[in-house]
Amino acid sequence: MERISSAELPAEGRVVIFGGGHITLPLVPILKSVGFQVAIMDNEPDRVSAERFPTADELICGDFLHINDYVTLGDDDYAVIMTNGHEFDYEVQAQVLRCPTAYVGVLGHHLKFPEIHARLREEGISQEALDAIHAPIGVPIRSNTSEEIAVSIAAQLIDCRAENRNHGEAACPMH
Repeated sequence: MERISSAELPAEGRVVIFGGGHITLPLVPILKSVGFQVAIMDNEPDRVSAERFPTADELICGDFLHINDYVTLGDDDYAVIMTNGHEFDYEVQAQVLRCPTAYVGVLGHHLKFPEIHARLREEGISQEALDAIHAPIGVPIRSNTSEEIAVSIAAQLIDCRAENRNHGEAACPMH
């Protein structure tokens, strides 16, 4: 069986992570190892330093209330929202959901989403856009640690990328 190195994987899409916290730390090297480009945006400079994230492709320090001043999202971008507070999560979602993206995922407990979705509907976000959000983010593997949560998020992003690449058709020879 022929082995493929991570350097040979197609680098399709960019993951833009909103929040440079404890789950982002293990998530970035995992995403890089499977061929994603990774940008991290946070509102605190110490949370987006090159020392903290040496493998990130882009580090952005900016105001979560005005993300479009710092980053432009496109059809091939995967938005991962896990800021340092529920209100910032809401503010980022309200902006991201007005942009074309390949994926939107939000970290958090499932009980917080109905209230946030109601607020987003009041802001004019369509039900279709809300239904497309992966919340809580990641595949359900009963993860507990930051590293396990990062693996579950990466798995979901890999699956979404493969589905987008193959237009919904199965591509894995195992499945």
